[in-house]
Amino acid sequence: TRLKFMYGDVIEELVLSLAEAAGHDVVGRQDVMEVAGIKGHRDGVIDGMLIDVKSASPYGFTKFASHKLREDDAFGYIAQLTAYLLSSQDDPLVTNKTHAAFLVVNKVSGEITLDVYDLREDMKQMVKLIRNLSAILDSTEHKTQIQ
Repeated sequence: TRLKFMYGDVIEELVLSLAEAAGHDVVGRQDVMEVAGIKGHRDGVIDGMLIDVKSASPYGFTKFASHKLREDDAFGYIAQLTAYLLSSQDDPLVTNKTHAAFLVVNKVSGEITLDVYDLREDMKQMVKLIRNLSAILDSTEHKTQIQ
């Protein structure tokens, strides 16, 4: 498992370095992001767009290359990307405040694809979800149940 995650980290650094070498503006690598007290690290921002780098099996790569992740997102990647974009709304490095993308490498063939998502509705839904969960956690009934 550690080797698998380390391989993903190496691929991420390689892809971001290749983007930079190709003349793209790559900033904000591994910046800490926070939504509702939950912290994570974004992969980076390329040319003003929030980017999450993924290494994928040929099967997984096909979902990104054909823009079908919304239909089969077993790992919650879109929710994670949405959280990062939501937490980037005041970040001057992120100039595209509505779209974010997955930059994905097929770990068998080396193919690379960019899968861009309009996350405006996702961000609205996430804000509603956070508000609802916060209200539940703040409720007297919930506090009584915990005790």
